[in-house]
Amino acid sequence: MVTITNLITDMESIVRHINSIPAKFEHSALRPSSQEVSQLRELATKTLQHAQTLHRKLTDCATEWAPEVYEKADKHMSQARPAIQAMIQGQIKGPILRRNLVAIFQGRQPSTVDSPQVKARKAKRTQKCETLRSLGPATVLAWGGLLPT
Repeated sequence: MVTITNLITDMESIVRHINSIPAKFEHSALRPSSQEVSQLRELATKTLQHAQTLHRKLTDCATEWAPEVYEKADKHMSQARPAIQAMIQGQIKGPILRRNLVAIFQGRQPSTVDSPQVKARKAKRTQKCETLRSLGPATVLAWGGLLPT
């Protein structure tokens, strides 16, 4: 299992190794061929690319590790818990859940005979369903069981 401590240790080790390399270039016994110099340049370029990738990944993950994200996830799970419990106990019927999940993922299709009010209502519900789709599976299931019939 990967832990933050392991990640920090690995990154510190990489930094130590990289910091020790420049001094080795100044060793007087080194006489690299042009092919070896080319290979060293390629490796330096790859090292920079990997460092940039690592930096981007860390930046992306840091936003996901924000306390607000965990609080929001906990809130969604606490809201979903009663519905999940109801589904487990069989209080929510399969056909209703199926119909609501189809509505969440496919939305209500507008009809040519719909009035402007009905079209607006369907558009608003489609927006709500898009928001639901962006949430976790447990929350989607909970809402699928709780949407009005």
